[in-house]
Amino acid sequence: MTDRYNVLPQVEHRLQFLDLQLELLEEFRIQMLQMKNEFEDQPLGESFCGVLNTLHYVTLILEDWEDTTLILRLNSSRQEPDAANLKLKSCEEPDMTVPALKDVSTSLNQVTEVMVFDSIIELFEKIEKDMVNLIVHTILRDVKDRSAYYRKTRWQMMFSMKDYIQPCLTPNLCKILQALQEGLQRAHQRLSQKEFLNVLKSVGSRVNKFFFEEIILENRFNEGGAEQLEYDIKNGLLPIFGQYSIRSSLIFSQIQESCLLLKMPVGDAFLLKKLLTRDDPAVSFRLSYAETSEKMQALREHGIYNLSVQNALFVFDRRLTTSL
Repeated sequence: MTDRYNVLPQVEHRLQFLDLQLELLEEFRIQMLQMKNEFEDQPLGESFCGVLNTLHYVTLILEDWEDTTLILRLNSSRQEPDAANLKLKSCEEPDMTVPALKDVSTSLNQVTEVMVFDSIIELFEKIEKDMVNLIVHTILRDVKDRSAYYRKTRWQMMFSMKDYIQPCLTPNLCKILQALQEGLQRAHQRLSQKEFLNVLKSVGSRVNKFFFEEIILENRFNEGGAEQLEYDIKNGLLPIFGQYSIRSSLIFSQIQESCLLLKMPVGDAFLLKKLLTRDDPAVSFRLSYAETSEKMQALREHGIYNLSVQNALFVFDRRLTTSL
């Protein structure tokens, strides 16, 4: 009769089993870390990607387990200062082996939000993040290695798009596009959907930064050069990322808006730059410049939403037109 209500031994047994699972998960983490280090010389290889996928799926399972009633109860008991003092509600079934849900729900309101698998999940996610960054770095390294000639394109000497019967991509861009296509395709084939999307977004963000800092800010552009750059972005970069069902235009908004400034008619560009530098003629060279709402509004009126005032001025300085 007493055994029907004395469920504490079963609870303690389950807590011991839970601790054993945590020890096994720690051993698993160490094994995954060793495999990561073993295969990291080929980040886009099947073995490396397989380790990343495994970590991702195990993390999903642990997050799902944390929401189950049993784990919630055990987590509550595990955080009690004295599990032996838990109130156990009498139950009608003789095989009842866990505390009553009503009593446990009261305890759950008194414990912290830390769940039993939180620490190991955090460690798994850190390894995942490191592995994703390594894949992204590998793709970007290949892109930069093939970009030398494109970065030296003579944008300031190009003809207007109106002079061409059929516009085409800059020839030196093809090597960059090939590197992106190959890297993203291999990642898409070997990674889970979630991990691939993380790679895709990170690669896109860094390619956007690379184009802005290494191409736009390091060159001078006439009207034809600005048109050609915009054509390369819209018909080269965007389609590669767009094929994976992502809003690529948002990723590359910074360089697309830079093209708007580079192509802006001389009169409009002169007035806008005059407004942006009204407080101080040397503002474009001061990193501490405070952007005012009036100047940001002026940029928005010209379709510029993602460039800061300072960066907009940097882009204006890349225009070949000397009247600015």
